[in-house]
Amino acid sequence: MTINRMLVYITLTTVLVLGYVGGVVVLQALISALTGYHSQLAVVLSTLAVVALFNPMRHQIQTLINRRFHQNRNLTG
Repeated sequence: MTINRMLVYITLTTVLVLGYVGGVVVLQALISALTGYHSQLAVVLSTLAVVALFNPMRHQIQTLINRRFHQNRNLTG
């Protein structure tokens, strides 16, 4: 595995895990405040959001990391 790919997936995993956990906590608090009950809806919605964001986030992070690597090559080369 190249360093570039490793950086992409470590960053992507970190962002998605933090987003998932934050989404579950916020949505559960919101649903609980509105209905008075705990619901699995927060987990379902957070999971769907992570699935929907995986490829767009991966492409965005890949672009940012590629720019960073190419910028360094242009400065030193």
